[in-house]
Amino acid sequence: MAGGYLKPIRKIYYHMTITFVSVVVAVVIGGIEARGLPGDQLKLHGPAWDVIGAPNENFGTLGYFTIAISFLSWLAAVVIHGTRHFDELEINR
Repeated sequence: MAGGYLKPIRKIYYHMTITFVSVVVAVVIGGIEARGLPGDQLKLHGPAWDVIGAPNENFGTLGYFTIAISFLSWLAAVVIHGTRHFDELEINR
């Protein structure tokens, strides 16, 4: 973490990346829960409701999705940070 103290721009981009990942995961999980809620509460059945409710029954898979999103976001941040040469930016205080 010493790099964040020497180059504050690293810290900023780290926090932006973590916030982005958190928002994406929250929206996906919240959206899946919200989609399945009417079917669960109203005891709706049928092929359409089975398709809508299927992700609610597979939250283990969402864990893998969360890990994949985190890894891909980290990888994208490393690539963008390296190709844009953000370490070379000077910050005026």
